[in-house]
Amino acid sequence: MLQDSLEDVIIRCDGVRGRNTAYENGASPADLNGARSLPTALFAHAPLDAVILMLGTNDLLIGLTLPRVRAGLVRLVEIVKTTPLRVPGPAPAVLLVAPPTVRAMPGGYADAAAAKRSAGLAGVVKDVAQQEGCAWFDAGTVCQGAEPDGVHLSAHDTRALGLALAGPVRDLLRSV
Repeated sequence: MLQDSLEDVIIRCDGVRGRNTAYENGASPADLNGARSLPTALFAHAPLDAVILMLGTNDLLIGLTLPRVRAGLVRLVEIVKTTPLRVPGPAPAVLLVAPPTVRAMPGGYADAAAAKRSAGLAGVVKDVAQQEGCAWFDAGTVCQGAEPDGVHLSAHDTRALGLALAGPVRDLLRSV
């Protein structure tokens, strides 16, 4: 939906389920450390005007605290700002998107403690965005983790988020 809402803009998606900001998840067969994969994604998709990052939920699901998530987000913004893309132009602008609060559900990914921690994630993302001079958006204002796991978005919520991001992305691109 985001792509359909923006004329003359090409959206490249590099989403991977289970990705963390800058931390290991030893239970996964894949490398889910965003700080390691982000430079390759930036280089592969360059040149870029903007980068949208929506991470942090999986950090909470593996038991990390909000201060650790904050540090991971700061590291990701630093990577976007400093990775040498070897193309003319400035570093891409950054839009940090706060993931929606997760809901604890029987058989879901989030326990009550992770759901409680996730309630503070939007504030952390906002603080990082302000500190780092990034744009930000709270996805929790338009969507929520859906059944059956309380974490992932339904098709309806994915569409709502794409539509809601069109304005902030348009504004961000006007500023670059």
